[in-house]
Amino acid sequence: MSNFVITLETKMSALEERINNLSVDNDKPNQYSRRNCLRVSGIEEGQGESTDKIVIDLIKAIGADVSLDQIDRTHRLGKPRTMGPNQPANKRPRDIFIKFVSYRLRQPVYKSRTKLKSAGYKMVFINEELTKQRAELFSRTRRLFKEELVDSVWTFDGVIFIKDKSQNVHRIETPDAFESFKTTKELN
Repeated sequence: MSNFVITLETKMSALEERINNLSVDNDKPNQYSRRNCLRVSGIEEGQGESTDKIVIDLIKAIGADVSLDQIDRTHRLGKPRTMGPNQPANKRPRDIFIKFVSYRLRQPVYKSRTKLKSAGYKMVFINEELTKQRAELFSRTRRLFKEELVDSVWTFDGVIFIKDKSQNVHRIETPDAFESFKTTKELN
C-alpha cells in the first residue's frame, strides 16, 4: 500500500472520530432543551380531539397536581394518518407531546406515571422526550431487557440507565458505552 493511501485512511479515521465526537457534543444541549417535555404513547386518536383535554384528564387520573395553564403546549407527533378502505385499522396511535412551562411542573407527572394502569390507562405510557440518538439507544437497551440480559432499564433526565444481573447500574449516554456493555453481557 502506498504512503498516499495510508495517509488518506489515517485522515479519514480521524475525521470519522471527530464527527462522532461532534455528534455526541451536539446531543447534550439538544437533550437538555427537551427537559420540560414528556411523550404519552398509546392513547387512541379521535376525530376533532383536544390533546389539551386528553392530557389534563390523564394528569388528573394519575393524581398529579398540574393545570392547563402550567402546560405550554400539547399536540400529536407526526403526520395525521388517513383511515381508508385500504388502511389497516390496527395502526398505532400517534404519541402526544407535552411541553410544560417548567421542569418542576413536569416532574410530578413523570413520577406519577406508575399509576397509569390502576387509573384505567392500560397500555398507555409516559416517557421522557429523548433525542433521536438517545431514543435509539433506549430502544436497544429495552431489547436487552426483553431478552432478559439485564434486570431493568430506565431514563432519568435524558440519561439511560441499565441495571445488570449483578445489580450494578450503568449510565449509557453514548453508543460506545452501550456497545461495550452489550458485548460484556452477551459473552456471559
